[in-house]
Amino acid sequence: MLFAKDHPLLVPGIVLHISRFVSRKDSMSCTRVCKAWNDLFSSVVWHSIDFKSQKTFINVDPTAVRKHGHHIRVVKHVRKVSHLQALHNPSVCRLSTLSILLSSEVSFQAYCGDLLRRNATTITNLDIRAQDQSLTAFPFDTIFLPPGSQTASRISVLEIHALPMTRDGFSTLLKMCPVLKSLHIAKTILFFSPYSEHCQHAELVELKAPLEQIFEWNSTSSTDPSILVHFPQLRTLHTWFSEAPSSLPFGDMKTKFAQCCPLLKEVTLATNVVVTTSLLTQTFKSLSRITVKKISSSVVMAILAHQRTLQEITCFNRNKGYYEQDDILVLDDEDEPPLSGWELQLIPQTCSRLTKMMLPCYDMDMDEIEATPWACTELEALFIRIGGLHTDEKIDQVISLLKSYRSTRKHVENLVRAPLPPRAISNEVMKVVIPGDSIEERVARHLARFEKLQMVWLGNKIRDTKP
Repeated sequence: MLFAKDHPLLVPGIVLHISRFVSRKDSMSCTRVCKAWNDLFSSVVWHSIDFKSQKTFINVDPTAVRKHGHHIRVVKHVRKVSHLQALHNPSVCRLSTLSILLSSEVSFQAYCGDLLRRNATTITNLDIRAQDQSLTAFPFDTIFLPPGSQTASRISVLEIHALPMTRDGFSTLLKMCPVLKSLHIAKTILFFSPYSEHCQHAELVELKAPLEQIFEWNSTSSTDPSILVHFPQLRTLHTWFSEAPSSLPFGDMKTKFAQCCPLLKEVTLATNVVVTTSLLTQTFKSLSRITVKKISSSVVMAILAHQRTLQEITCFNRNKGYYEQDDILVLDDEDEPPLSGWELQLIPQTCSRLTKMMLPCYDMDMDEIEATPWACTELEALFIRIGGLHTDEKIDQVISLLKSYRSTRKHVENLVRAPLPPRAISNEVMKVVIPGDSIEERVARHLARFEKLQMVWLGNKIRDTKP
């Protein structure tokens, strides 16, 4: 028998975990149950403020903000003075995530500076951008903790859009964010500064920026170096074009990446097929992860230039919820990529270090898959569509056969005590568990060859393949 004090709903850790799955509306109801629940669910209700969806928050009683402001951790879509006024209370001092669309209004910048200063030691994710062209600069140095302060900034993810600054100012900003890991910068003019000091950030490993921003093709000075000089530890790059020039200096870009960012191994390219092909063949070398917008015959050949090092190949997930459709997702004809199945086979057939192949927009044929063995024996995740698996029931059968095989194989290994090599045991078990030639059995046999395979997507849902 449980005493009141032992009731699960009175254990703080359990209730806190449950509260994460409760809607905001229900959380507000929970605050009225008792004082203990009020204390707990108040933090849930006040955790996140999104002025885009919670437009009435500007009318909240200042007394309530004073009482509960210390619970606020996330604030999004701040774009009006009234938004900042609603947060203008000393209790709002523990923000971790903040996104602001700056205005040139004096009062807006004053309130904004106050909010940033109050939360300078707690913010980890900051998105700050301009909402009009009249904003000439923003005084980062007055709101961030200066280098050498006893308490350092904790910002690890920073997004900057359309905020002009000098190169000296940019270097100072990087210094004021010593633990910065990821920087997203776009449409920001970095003006030339005589005798600029190009701070090299020791922690930043991810950069998201259009190519014209990276190489400052629209810079006011042709002598000012690329922003790449600031990031010697860069490992991951996400890039695209805002305005594509008529021609690109792929060779020159290769030299700059090699000199400034020798550790770069992962790229996401939101560029067209022609530029993607050229970047993969002429600019980048020995990549371990490649994400592209679209795969064509030329892109496949470009990917194979990295076959000795490639571990992950991915296509954009263009549709939200794409991987978790209730029904098999069938692409429209206009979305079908002009790519032959045998060409796509070249990737798993030649990239022996491949662990993740996530290409859900593309079809493969089992005859072509079975014709030549895949070299990627360490495969862990596979997201593809296979011809013939056009119903939810067929996909379920594939996963069921695969799990049955793995379960039986494990049982046999325990009985046999491994007198035969694992591959031999695997083949014998496979003949018994998956003996036929239906499309489901053929696919299951193929997947069973990859002992480390954990996640599979064949058309509608991500499946865990563990028995």
